[in-house]
Amino acid sequence: MRLGRRLYTVLDVFRKTTIVVLFSFVIVTGFTEVICRYAFLKSLGWTEEILRYLNVWIILLGASVAVPWNAHLSVTFLLRFLPPPLARRVTRAVLIGILCFLAVFVYVGTLKTIRNIPHQILAFPISIAWFYLAIPVASLFMAIDYALILLCEKHPFVSREEDRT
Repeated sequence: MRLGRRLYTVLDVFRKTTIVVLFSFVIVTGFTEVICRYAFLKSLGWTEEILRYLNVWIILLGASVAVPWNAHLSVTFLLRFLPPPLARRVTRAVLIGILCFLAVFVYVGTLKTIRNIPHQILAFPISIAWFYLAIPVASLFMAIDYALILLCEKHPFVSREEDRT
């Protein structure tokens, strides 16, 4: 269990650090673009495309950070009226459905990423595959968290008393 907790901590720190770095880049670059556009009447030209793609990474990684805290939108109204054993079964079925959906996302996202390796974005000579890679990576992170929740009935590495950072 200690090794699992350490591996999960490394994964969690990686995705949270990546979000902070990307978001910082988006803020600085967006601010620079505004200054260039309005103060110097000249656009950098590449910022719009890069910021759009980085926002996809930020949003998808942010969605994976929300999973352990059960912070995604869910409808639990009907579960309150079910007996606890049946409510647990329904919850497990929902988790299995989510894992199947995420497995499809990982598979199709990986195929899409590989297929787009030769294609470059317009702004830089960077493969667009780097940006498509956000889909399978974030889906894999979410699948790991949902699998842990399915196996343990709650996330084993997150306690409700912890600070949500």
